Amino acid sequence: MVQKIQIGAKNQWQYQFDNLAQYDNRGREYKYDVAEVVNKNYVTQKDGYDFINVFKPIYIKIHGHKTWIDNDNAEKTRPKQITVKLIKNGKMIHKKVITAHQKWNYEFNQLEKYDEKGDLNRYQIEEDPVKGIKLILMVLI
Repeated sequence: MVQKIQIGAKNQWQYQFDNLAQYDNRGREYKYDVAEVVNKNYVTQKDGYDFINVFKPIYIKIHGHKTWIDNDNAEKTRPKQITVKLIKNGKMIHKKVITAHQKWNYEFNQLEKYDEKGDLNRYQIEEDPVKGIKLILMVLI
């Protein structure tokens, strides 16, 4: 490696290498090439000394099940529905209402595994409180 440079918005995604030797000490001409280290969310295409990065997110899904520990609803206190919230990096991004008809299962699809910087997105599930019901268990699969 002769030179290394970091490019970004600050330098308008452009680079230039200066003061490169044209010939070695025996008079043979150097042949230079460039390579790029890319974010895991991108596919890189190279055209001469130009790079084209195409965003290709990796998608995941999160699914889970509400478990009731209430002696099969013996006291008839179980609600008809509950709401679960999907939290991404500390911000609520989606809500779903789930019921017995869905067997208390939920699923969130097409979730980007990494953010635009290449860092892993952090997802969590929260359940809205239900009057008279204490949350005991929420299982993510």
